[in-house]
Amino acid sequence: MLKPVRADEIPPVKGFQKPSALREFADETIREFAESGDEAALVEEVPKGYKTQQVANQLRNAAYSQNLNRIVKVMQRKNEVYLKKEN
Repeated sequence: MLKPVRADEIPPVKGFQKPSALREFADETIREFAESGDEAALVEEVPKGYKTQQVANQLRNAAYSQNLNRIVKVMQRKNEVYLKKEN
């Protein structure tokens, strides 16, 4: 049996938090790169306090959540992170 409710009546997920500065940066960066005409790019101006591996992982997660993981590849080379479009 079902009881109809309005969408705003659904309680929020317990412990829901605003995305971190790194995740917001990653989402915006992936979206910007996907819309650009560039073939590849170096990621710059990363929020302070994050390791290179964390940045690369969040960029991969952002590409996956935006369904762009088959188009945008994230590559880490030492302390730099690059984005590349795949055909």
